[in-house]
Amino acid sequence: MEKASVPHPAKPAYRSAQPDDTRPAINLIKTQAKARCKGYLRPSKMDFSQDNTAALDAIDQKIIDLVKDNARISKDREALEAQLRGLHESDSEKQSKTEQLKHRIAEKKRVASIKQAGVRMLNREKEGLLGKD
Repeated sequence: MEKASVPHPAKPAYRSAQPDDTRPAINLIKTQAKARCKGYLRPSKMDFSQDNTAALDAIDQKIIDLVKDNARISKDREALEAQLRGLHESDSEKQSKTEQLKHRIAEKKRVASIKQAGVRMLNREKEGLLGKD
């Protein structure tokens, strides 16, 4: 009994080439570039057909998009760094103000404790004077 080979249901039997699908052309360009780097293919012998120019145009467009995105990201990063510097400066200002407030609070607590001690002392004196009468 022979088993018939049945293709896997998740894998398509063939890959349909759509007009906007530039992967085969990109793969061809990559292969040619690798061969050229190894010295197997000279640039003058490369075959630039319509598919290759479409793939090159697609690659150029992707490069342009990436450069634009990179410039936008750089501007965003610089703006965020400026905000962060501003936050650090405001944090240091806030920290110095916080330290000043802590010192003022500590001074007021010290003055209040001195006044309380004075009040206690005066109350004792008063009780002492009243007790002697």
